[in-house]
Amino acid sequence: MSILLKDYDLDAAKERMRSHIDFERRLSTDFGWTQAIRECKAPPWAAEMVSYSLLAALEALPVSEGGTAAPVGPNGAWEAVVENLTLDLPLVQALLMLSAYPGHPGFHGVKFERPGQTNGPNPGPVIDALRAAHPQTWDLAKARDLIFDGMCRAFGDSTIDPDWLPDEIYPGSRISNYTHGLHDILLYDMFGAFDPRFTRQDALCGEWWLLQPVSPRLVQWQLASRVGLQLAGYLPPNYVDAEGRVVLVCYARDRMSDAHRIQLIENERFIAGWQKVLWSKDCSPLADPTFDLVTGGLKGVTENSYGPYRHSAELPPWPPSMAT
Repeated sequence: MSILLKDYDLDAAKERMRSHIDFERRLSTDFGWTQAIRECKAPPWAAEMVSYSLLAALEALPVSEGGTAAPVGPNGAWEAVVENLTLDLPLVQALLMLSAYPGHPGFHGVKFERPGQTNGPNPGPVIDALRAAHPQTWDLAKARDLIFDGMCRAFGDSTIDPDWLPDEIYPGSRISNYTHGLHDILLYDMFGAFDPRFTRQDALCGEWWLLQPVSPRLVQWQLASRVGLQLAGYLPPNYVDAEGRVVLVCYARDRMSDAHRIQLIENERFIAGWQKVLWSKDCSPLADPTFDLVTGGLKGVTENSYGPYRHSAELPPWPPSMAT
């Protein structure tokens, strides 16, 4: 049975999304969802991410479909035009609502740059002028409904399967410019990422695999991928037992049983030790409100130097007893 897009039930879609998520382990059947949650930061991060999704939609969609793109110049090349950011567009209204989130930094560092459009304009000043002329009060439900209304205006008579999740509605099509934002709002909302009390430690709750590589000079993300894991970062030095020890913090990327993953890890000659943990905010390390993973690579490590780190053979066996 098919329905029209304008008859799609977002609340029912949100409940179907829940069935794909293990909230205790912070894992989803869709790796992209898991990754999005593991990367969350404290507010206004979630509002910013959805804002950027809406800006991308406004940049990509033609005016007739609720965006800003139009043919420009003698050759009629399609470009995103900041003057087309007008209050009659639901995406613009939703963008103003999202930017009303306390602490939202605005859009001064972004540009409209469609494919082939170079040195595109900064939409920030236009959005700021609209915010000043039409001040909003943060309202998550209203922002969600505005995105949905814009999608229905442009594509409401399209036929869809009523059981599709938002990111399953014609992915890669122009409709998906709207569904990306809807998907992100529903996902972040389920994990409380719009709540002012949400912290980085909330995002780090869940199941993790800790790996000690044999050498600090290995390409660590590749090592993690060999056992079906995604490297998220490293334990900070004050959370390892021995100076110079490297501990990768990873989460599941490829779906497999724990028994199979453990077999892969124990057969991997470049992994010297491992531990599976379930972190929660009332236990170490997340009980520390300043705790976060070290990201951006291992500083000081080169082809010829371990930097401040040491080979696993120079360290006591790992893991020791670690609070989880």
